Amino acid sequence: MEKNRITKVIGDETATYEVLLDKEYTVKTFVDEVLKDKYELGYVVLDNNSNTLICPYRKGILLKRIPDEYKDKKVISATSDGGWSLMEYKLKIEK
Repeated sequence: MEKNRITKVIGDETATYEVLLDKEYTVKTFVDEVLKDKYELGYVVLDNNSNTLICPYRKGILLKRIPDEYKDKKVISATSDGGWSLMEYKLKIEK
């Protein structure tokens, strides 16, 4: 999984990125990948067009449990916003 910057870097050194999915991800496998970075903190935002769930994480630890009914949902697309060590991932997931 890689990030491709799609906006200019602004004054606080942040930008918006398209997340390039190199394989099929479920919510669980995507979050597991994000948590591998032990120095990053931020949020994973799950959106299935009906509900939005925000799950904070810090230094490889998810601070809010993802409900079981979301874990196996397929990630359709992803973007991220941030910079340095703070990143917010926005996941569009199947219903």
